Amino acid sequence: MTPPGDTNGTNGNPPTPSTDANGTTDGNRPTKPSGGNMNGGQQGGAPANRESALGIKEGSVITVQDSSGKTLYTATALGSMSSVIFSSADIKEGETYTVLVDGTSVGTAEAKLGTTDSSSSMSTFKPGQGGQPNQNGSQATVGSFKDVPQNSWFASAVQYVTSNSLMNGTSTTAFSPSATMSRGMLMTVLARYAGESTEGGTVWYEKGMNWAKNKGISDGSAPNRNITREQLAAMLYRYAGEPDGAADLSAYTDAGSVSAYAEKAVQWCVKNGILTGKTSSTLAPKATATRAECAAMLQRFAAL
Repeated sequence: MTPPGDTNGTNGNPPTPSTDANGTTDGNRPTKPSGGNMNGGQQGGAPANRESALGIKEGSVITVQDSSGKTLYTATALGSMSSVIFSSADIKEGETYTVLVDGTSVGTAEAKLGTTDSSSSMSTFKPGQGGQPNQNGSQATVGSFKDVPQNSWFASAVQYVTSNSLMNGTSTTAFSPSATMSRGMLMTVLARYAGESTEGGTVWYEKGMNWAKNKGISDGSAPNRNITREQLAAMLYRYAGEPDGAADLSAYTDAGSVSAYAEKAVQWCVKNGILTGKTSSTLAPKATATRAECAAMLQRFAAL
């Protein structure tokens, strides 16, 4: 049976490698860079057995610094905490501060007005412990992205893809984790992962698309169309050289909806923990992949 198209009826098999300017065929799979962060979260839910999202545990030293690096407040945690609330006249509402745990930055946070201390006429942040962020506290975020809290399941993945220049924010203060990802975006990201320059071109995705076609990772079709979870799995699988790795997908009620061209890719990704269920019983192979899911799968792929 002819495999269905990735998005628009074109063949789902890897395309025939193109020929370079010298007439030689450059069809070799790209070499996977070494290294990678092994702490990817699970898309659609919090990862299991995770320590405090900020890395805060009993005895941790928490420091707040202003934009100049001046330390404004230091405290020792009495237990694991997922948000930080401080009481200090030096911390002003609306200002952004850097939060450090045991000397290492865990991101930035915008101070929000807390309760009023009865012993002072100044509204300050009351000391507190644990719990989810609320109107009395400031939530540390990944870098300057206000929509990526440090306690989100995708925080470490966003940190990985942005620190390695694989993905950028949609603005200086937003990553847009729930937004969709296009096929052209993923081709560009994988080209960057392989160490290729993606600058220039008549359109922003041109170099990434041409690289992906040349390496047999994608046929380059529909670059502006949203990428699905099974298409994402297929491109990563082809990048890896289409290794063996069958997996039993019977635990997922929609396993039968995986397209024929993507079956081996999805099985390999599930077996290696790159692709996890959208829920405990569904894979949602044809659902559009979010930017957060793409970041998480890339991080897990890099950790292999």
